[in-house]
Amino acid sequence: MNYENFTLEELVLDDAFRAWALQPDADSAPFWEAFLRTYPAKRDLVHEAARLVRLLRVKEVPINEAEIRWALLRMRQVIDRPAAQAIPRRGRLRRLMAARSFRVAAALSLLLGTWAWAYLGYWQPVRYDTAYGELRRVELPDGSVVTLNANSELRSFRWKPGKPREVYLDGEAFFEITHQPDHARFIVHTPDVSVEVLGTTFNVSRRHERTRVVLNSGRVRLYLEKQPAAKPIVLQPGDLVDVSAEQSRVVRRVVRPFDYSAWQQHKLVFDNTPIAEVAQLLEDTYGLTVRFDDPTLAQRRLSGTVPSRNRQVLLNAIATLLDGRMEEQEGGVVFK
Repeated sequence: MNYENFTLEELVLDDAFRAWALQPDADSAPFWEAFLRTYPAKRDLVHEAARLVRLLRVKEVPINEAEIRWALLRMRQVIDRPAAQAIPRRGRLRRLMAARSFRVAAALSLLLGTWAWAYLGYWQPVRYDTAYGELRRVELPDGSVVTLNANSELRSFRWKPGKPREVYLDGEAFFEITHQPDHARFIVHTPDVSVEVLGTTFNVSRRHERTRVVLNSGRVRLYLEKQPAAKPIVLQPGDLVDVSAEQSRVVRRVVRPFDYSAWQQHKLVFDNTPIAEVAQLLEDTYGLTVRFDDPTLAQRRLSGTVPSRNRQVLLNAIATLLDGRMEEQEGGVVFK
């Protein structure tokens, strides 16, 4: 694992780290001792994460990552309630605890254990998202700008001076990152890669177990999440890198970057694009299911630029490129 880039939350949720934090003399102890020698700047972060793991330990039942995230979400809901509603009466709490299973009781114990951590500001999630067909421009606290494509979500947590600025993407977004006086790195995380930059512009798409990064300007490094020992991939302007969830292979090629970020100007650029890829794009950004009455259409490739601000205009333009016609049905579209 590439623990050098882990955040506090990621360390607390990591099984191997939790095992070491709860049993420092385990077989993994030499690894963490070597890690702290190699990355002394991470010492405070590692110690704080280990302290939180021990604080959050619940002996009654093992708790998995999903339950931890559930407990943290519930914690935020409780903290955000008015003071009068925040603490239930003792009798009500007893009845609640008695009615729940041991697993839920353990999660509630975790909830109470993490209260102080969240209240002190360690856990401040911010979420930006878009609906089908919607674009959204977001300015981050450091002055960087992110444009979210349709059906996408960006999450970030509290940033500390001198520490990496980290965000988590599901969907597609174009990033315009500002360089900071303290040279703090900016890192975009997907389940497949971590994209590390200082100041640059680039497009990241994470859909269907695949991450695609296209660099417009500047320089970025890609770290493969499932191949932590692999050498980082350094991109130059015009480079495209595709990484699948299985990461059996990494595809890299030179492209015209604008073609992959033209959606910001409400345009879609196709360059000998397989119609199956176009159909998937319509599903991802507009929630449409696509069918082809003529099987030969499914073998076609498209080239051209079409407007995408209006869904109806977009579909008609694609039908024109196919030399066919289009018919909308409930929840989908048929090309004939």
